[in-house]
Parts: sequence; structure tokens; C-alpha cells
Amino acid sequence: MWHSSKPDRYWHYSGELRIGGIVGYLGGTIKNCTNRVNIEVNGGTGTIYVGGIVGEGDYESAEISNCLNTGSITVVNANCVVGGIVGGGAKVNTC
Repeated sequence: MWHSSKPDRYWHYSGELRIGGIVGYLGGTIKNCTNRVNIEVNGGTGTIYVGGIVGEGDYESAEISNCLNTGSITVVNANCVVGGIVGGGAKVNTC
């Protein structure tokens, strides 16, 4: 897994995309985590799910507990579903 306090990564894509400070797509449980990385989305096609911790979670099974996001999320010219903790589809407890 790649970690950095100052990431320098760029992707070009089309279609649906999930971007999270910790994980893009969650199908289970994540606990006791912190994201300090800033996320920026500039342009693109399709729907983009963006969250400080999780981009998108499984609507039936994803759960996020005791997590903190201190990074910023910036979106420019993109169709995004955005949340400070999760972009969409997860139960959130004590975050």
C-alpha cells in the first residue's frame, strides 16, 4: 500500500471512480483510522465518489467507526458525490 503525507499522483479515467483518503471502495468495516491527505478531483467523465476516509461503501455491509479526516476535498469540473468521511453508501459511527 502506498502512503505519503504529500502525495503526487495523477490519473486519467472515464467511467465510475471511487476515491478515498484510506480506501476507494469498502465492503466491510474500517475502524480507528485518520486521513491527513488532501484530495483534489479536477475534471473527468462519469460519476466520482469521493470521501476523506472511503470513496464509496457497500450499502449493505460497509461500516466506518472512530475515524477522522483532516484533509481537504476539492472538486473542479466533475460530477462527484462527496463527503468528509464517505462519498456514499456506508454506515458511519463516531467519526
